[in-house]
Amino acid sequence: MTKRVAVAMSGGVDSSLSAFMLKDKGYDVAGFTMRITLPSLGVDNSLTAVEGARKVCEEMGIEHHVVDISSIFRETV
Repeated sequence: MTKRVAVAMSGGVDSSLSAFMLKDKGYDVAGFTMRITLPSLGVDNSLTAVEGARKVCEEMGIEHHVVDISSIFRETV
């Protein structure tokens, strides 16, 4: 049975390399990116981290999921 692992994907080198190495070792990898949109503060990472991570996952042929944490972030940070 193939072990499945989730990788927090920022679209940067560290998370991308981690996902690549896990896939190379035979793991079933899925990438997850946190989306934070806070218009009142001018924050929207959907065009940067989310798109970068999506492209990396697409190139590696792994699933990519986006989790919108805007409301939780706004309430607790």
